[in-house]
Amino acid sequence: LAALIALSSTFSGCFDASEIDDLAYVVAIGFDKGENNFLKMTLQLAIPKNISSGEGGGGGQGNTTTITTVETPTIYTGLNMVNNYISREINLSHAKTVVFSEELAREGIHKYIHAMVRGREFRPNMYVVVVRNCSAEDYIKNVEPELEVNPSKYYEMNYNSYKYTGFTAPTTLINFYLQEECT
Repeated sequence: LAALIALSSTFSGCFDASEIDDLAYVVAIGFDKGENNFLKMTLQLAIPKNISSGEGGGGGQGNTTTITTVETPTIYTGLNMVNNYISREINLSHAKTVVFSEELAREGIHKYIHAMVRGREFRPNMYVVVVRNCSAEDYIKNVEPELEVNPSKYYEMNYNSYKYTGFTAPTTLINFYLQEECT
């Protein structure tokens, strides 16, 4: 009994916990057809100190996001590549949007959707967006919310507009996946 109690205390705890300050939160992910490799992945990362700074706790001093782009053969290889040169560990728990270029979407995004649905890092309620007449990287770079300081809130409010306008559909990752698999 004493051995079991001693062993149970060694298996409890937070050995795999991460401090909030040690993580880089992805807000949006973009995929384009790459030039050298198969995929060009763009990540829009939140800058928490700029989102929460200012008077009243929400002033937003300077840019609230930073953007990085890599050429990669797969989604997870790209995330590992970014983890090598970003000082913090990439975290997708706050990612609101995944953006595909029209060119890549015409070739088929089935394998990318499946990879994201299978991965526990990707949220099933992320919005899936296909952009026309520009790249996913350009789309993400040109998003400049005027009414929101928090970029994550901007994406959420923007793509939830289907609830009161009727001009768009609820294109979340899980809905997109289920419709894709439906015969």
